Amino acid sequence: MLNRRLTLSYFNPGACGRACLFLLTVFMLIASYTGSARSAQINLQWDSNSESNLAGYKIHYGLQSQSYTYTCDVGNLTVCDISDLQPGSTYYFAATAYNTDGLESDFSTEISYLVPESGTTSDPGTDPVDSDQDGISDTDELTLYGTDPDNPDTDADGISDADELNFWNDIWNADNDSDGIINLLDPTPDETPATTAQLTLAWDTNSETNLAGYKIHYGLQSRTYDTTCDVGNFTSCTIADLTPGTTYYFAATAYNTDGLESDFSTEVSYLVP
Repeated sequence: MLNRRLTLSYFNPGACGRACLFLLTVFMLIASYTGSARSAQINLQWDSNSESNLAGYKIHYGLQSQSYTYTCDVGNLTVCDISDLQPGSTYYFAATAYNTDGLESDFSTEISYLVPESGTTSDPGTDPVDSDQDGISDTDELTLYGTDPDNPDTDADGISDADELNFWNDIWNADNDSDGIINLLDPTPDETPATTAQLTLAWDTNSETNLAGYKIHYGLQSRTYDTTCDVGNFTSCTIADLTPGTTYYFAATAYNTDGLESDFSTEVSYLVP
């Protein structure tokens, strides 16, 4: 099972008297094969938005980054299945939210997924054997990737073979650190997945004429912010060096030319994948 997360910036029209963060919506991407594994499907799940005038969501995807050939209007649901995906192809996904006035958000952060190559069996009407249940058929593990069909984490680095394959994408068989071990099988490549992460925050512009700037506050506990970033009079910032597997809590304040600072905005949280 593969879990990936992304953020959805939902546009909430109207002036904000204090700093307003876009809602951070967590998406979970789960890969699963259908039928004889000649095609695959992706299950997308996300947190519901809190806006009272929310009407629904759309999922956009295609075979090129930032170029979405297909759009699915899923209504006001928080889950959908994308089917008929071709093994061996990389798909790119993004989401938007829309409200009852017909206003639609910007695209969320894009995520990609490489559909694993399906194995073959002597009987084309049966599913391929996957002894270790890692999402890669025994045939592909033995003949294509060189992984252990009886061990879901061949290189014992704490990341399943399928997750590593999706992370490395087209360079799974490269050798980044020139140690003679391909990336997929190397427990210590020079570019290991998700050693640190970063998150981009965006917010609406305040309308006050004496607005001077904004501050982003965040920490590891709700309403307890250990770190503050003064971003000046910008409406977006990127927070770096976040630890994978950790939940962070964010809030914003606005301040004016007289040095007065607003209350904290509504808090949002993010679990770093």
